[in-house]
Parts: sequence; structure tokens; C-alpha cells
Amino acid sequence: MNETLYSLDFESSVLGAILFNPLVLADVAEIISKDDFYSRDNSQIFKAMSDLASKGEPIDDKFITKELGVGVAQNALNDALSSSGVIDVIKYARHLKELAAKRRLLAVAQSVPQIISEKPLNDALDELSAKLYAISGGEKNTSCKTALEAATLAAAEILRRKDEGTGLLGISTGFGELDRYTNGLKKGDFVIIAARPGMGKTTFALNIVEKVLDNGIGAVFFSLEMPSEQLMFRMFSSLTSVEFGKILKGVSLSDEDIESIQDACEKIGSYDFYIYDSGDVTVHKVRTELRKLKEKNPNIGLCVIDYIGLMTNSSNFAERHLQIAEISRQLKLLARELEIPIIALSQLNRSLESRANKRPQLSDLRESGAIEQDADMILFVYRSDYYKEQEAKEQEAKGASEGKAVDAGFRAQSVEDAEIIIGKNRNGPTGSIKMRFDKNYSRFVGIEYEPSNDAQVIELSDES
Repeated sequence: MNETLYSLDFESSVLGAILFNPLVLADVAEIISKDDFYSRDNSQIFKAMSDLASKGEPIDDKFITKELGVGVAQNALNDALSSSGVIDVIKYARHLKELAAKRRLLAVAQSVPQIISEKPLNDALDELSAKLYAISGGEKNTSCKTALEAATLAAAEILRRKDEGTGLLGISTGFGELDRYTNGLKKGDFVIIAARPGMGKTTFALNIVEKVLDNGIGAVFFSLEMPSEQLMFRMFSSLTSVEFGKILKGVSLSDEDIESIQDACEKIGSYDFYIYDSGDVTVHKVRTELRKLKEKNPNIGLCVIDYIGLMTNSSNFAERHLQIAEISRQLKLLARELEIPIIALSQLNRSLESRANKRPQLSDLRESGAIEQDADMILFVYRSDYYKEQEAKEQEAKGASEGKAVDAGFRAQSVEDAEIIIGKNRNGPTGSIKMRFDKNYSRFVGIEYEPSNDAQVIELSDES
């Protein structure tokens, strides 16, 4: 090993500083782990120190020897004891971290020829990207946790929620009743928002993004269906209450409207918000872009993909349902890896149009049942007035073709009743949430929860 890639003196100095003042162990452990030491003996000593601290025992040479066994790493322990106590141990720890990263980078470089010779191009790029992302510090330690570690993390999470006062496990959707059912969008969640075309699933997803951004959390939106400008038009309308139709046409906008849009533009510009609007997106591309953005901006806390049916896959599967199954599985794994919720929009099968009751259900998910299996949460967007308006137009068109003036008796409203149907909720109840859909301003609005005698029965999900 190149001697410029490790320093036994620095390792001894860090261990010596901890022996001199055990209180600095907590700060050092935030920077390095036992795997960052080049010397196996020094790595064992650091682990012993951490184990002693977790048991509340003294961190000194006698207890370390007792922890490791007589003779184990004794020479390295003597070197640590004889090292001069460094004052700025944090800088020493950061230097060790940098050396460890360089050693790992060298190992990746040495593995490149084998990886590219054995794997397809996209798989090779993905594996190398994952290794580089891990070296850069984007990937957390995925080793098994002890029961004590798991319990400690859970207790800390409970205290965090108590201090924040939200009571949510994840980030708020901005819709109080939806949060009540779901406990928010949780780290590692794979969420599906599904609907037939024209129901407003993109608008609903954007509304959630707006609320998340308002709470100071960053977001990434992969738009496969429409360019970024059209997404911005919708956000402008939602944020300013300038009618969406007026924004699309532009000519009828007043000076006051223009000023409101400019203010909204500045507000959106202050967010940690990124839009990727290329029409050709694979899971590999999503993973690569998200890793880069997450490394650049750790505040990224949400990803939205509009929509999963337009994603392509580099797998060898010819059948589309198998491709979608692979995409779904990879997105779930990516949400876990990056510890953020990923929302993917999905269309529903056309077959539900032929049913008398057009309320969507899990079997209506298009192209693959794997989506239902992989998703932690499935939300359906449903507006009954959408179908009433269609039926009225069909009746009037049929009458016109027969030379009759037919009034179907339906008048479209600018604000319609809407439902968000929770078809699956791995960690909570399912049910239906009443909302309003404001077509003029491209937004969904939550309404006060009003329990009634004919309210839909809420059943706990049987998912573990």
C-alpha cells in the first residue's frame, strides 16, 4: 500500500487523544468509524472504545485490554498511550477519513476492468456510481444494528417528534387529513399516486411538492410527460391565484397578475427545487441524478416521478409488465438507499371506464401487479364530476347527431368535489379523504374532516 494513503502516527494520535479525554469520542465517532483505520489493531482499539462508551464503562488502557483480551493489539495500545495528546483531534480525524476515502477510491479504480468486462454498460455504470457515492459519504453504514442501537434510534425519533410537535413519522404532505392517515411521507417510502388521465394526479403531486418546499425541504421532480415550463405554469397559478387559463394564454394578464407571477417566480427560485424534464429516463438515470443532487444538497428530502409508465428500462425483459416490475423494485430500493420518500405517478387501466362504479381499486393499476407489492402507499385521485361531465357531453353529442337538442342537465363547476382514496397504507389505515379540486387555480384543497353515519369504513392494512 502506498504510504501516502495511510498514517499510523495520525491513527495513534487520535486514539491517544480519546484516552486522554474520553469525552471527545462522541465527536470523533461522528467523523470516522473503525473501518477508516488502516491498522487492524487500531481499528480494534477504536471499536473497543466505542463498545465501552455504550456500556458506560471507563475508556482507559485497562478496560480496553479487558475488552480485547490480554495481548491483543497491545503494541498499538502502547503507541496510543505514548503519543502526545493532540488538541484539535477533529482535524486529525478528518484527515484519517480522507485517507480512508482515497484507499477505497483506489480499490474501486482497480475493480473497474473486471466490472466493465463482466457487466452490461448501464449496470457497470450503476455499480461504479454506487461505489463512488458510498465513498463520498452519501451512503450510510448498512451493517446490522444491535437491539440497543435500534432502540436508541427509535427513542430519539420519538423525542424528535415530540419536540417538533407534529406527531408525524415523516414529512408533511401539507394536507392535514392525509397526514392523519399516513403519518406523513416517511424516509424510504415508495408512494404511488394513480388515476385515469385528466383526474389531476400531476396537480396533486405538485401541490404536495409545494407544501414540502414551503417547509424548507428540498425536492426533485422528474417530469417525463411535460416540460418544466408547464409545471411552472401550474405552480404559478396555485401560488398566486391567477387563473391557469390566463397564464397559459398570457395576453389577458393584468399588471397585477404579472407582479404576482414575478413574486411567485422569486419564491420558487428560493427553494431547493430541481426539475429534470427529459423524456427519456431510466432507473439508472434517476439513481445517478438523485445521488449527485443529494451529495450536492443534503436538504433534498423528496423525489417525484411523473410518470412510471413512461420510464424505460435497460433490462433484457421483453414484456412490458416485467420491465415495470423491475423499475418498481429498483425505485423502492433507491428510496431506502437515499432515505427519502419517492412518489411515482401511475395511470390506471382503461377497463375501469366500463364499470358502473368507476372508483379506482388496486386491481386497476396498469401494466404490473408488482407496483402494488412494492409500494408502501398507494393513493388514487378520483373526481366523480369528471365522469358526469363526460356522460353529459356524450348525451348531448348523440342528440345533436340525431338532430335533437338534448340538455343532459349537468353544469361543470370550477370547483369540484374530489377524493384521495388510500388503497394501500403499509403502516396505517386505508380509507377515503374528501377534498376540493379547483380547476381554475390548478390545486387541490383539503376540507375539514366531518365524520358521518355513512362514512366509509376504515380498515387497517394487513401489510406488515
